Amino acid sequence: MIPSIANDANTIPSIANDGNTWSAPLETDRVLLRPIDPSMYEDLYRIAVDPGVMFRWRNRGIPPPPEEFLQSIRSDALAQFAVLGKSTLEVCGQVLAYGADFRHSRCSIAAALDSEAVGKGLGIEASVLFVDFVFKTWPFHKVLFEIPEFNIEQFRTIADRYLQLETVMPNQQYLAGHYHDVRVCSISRKNWPPRRMGRRSQPVGDQS
Repeated sequence: MIPSIANDANTIPSIANDGNTWSAPLETDRVLLRPIDPSMYEDLYRIAVDPGVMFRWRNRGIPPPPEEFLQSIRSDALAQFAVLGKSTLEVCGQVLAYGADFRHSRCSIAAALDSEAVGKGLGIEASVLFVDFVFKTWPFHKVLFEIPEFNIEQFRTIADRYLQLETVMPNQQYLAGHYHDVRVCSISRKNWPPRRMGRRSQPVGDQS
């Protein structure tokens, strides 16, 4: 069972950068990021087709066939890790970087968590670790997050604290009989690591 913790600003890890660290940390007190190996495929597929996760994740409510899912793991990402609960070493999610644009120096990041892990701050910790990994591995000047409006509350803590709203794409995704806006948000290298970000960005739910 994944341990519970209040989902507030105090649960977000601070990534230190003292000039002596040549690689990004891949763990906090509660989560580990680990390279995906075949033993994890079944757990990752279970998460991808979980009714509580499926509509939030990349296929937006359409369960991918197993072979299509495996193909996406093998080829459809710049980098990706499985997220493991540190106390149990069980797979509880996935983080990935995709859509790399090396000319304009940016990529997009996505994360998915087991429905049992949602709301416990684990996704925030995993995302912060992964953003740090991406910035230390490639010279991107920013990373992007595409957040549909039905996912806003799930990402509220990290969004209000770290993300800058770039644009709103109206009526971009269709789900449950309605079109939904998608907010494109970013984290800039110049504002990383997060301990340097004393100013709150424009909330992603604010279109003004």
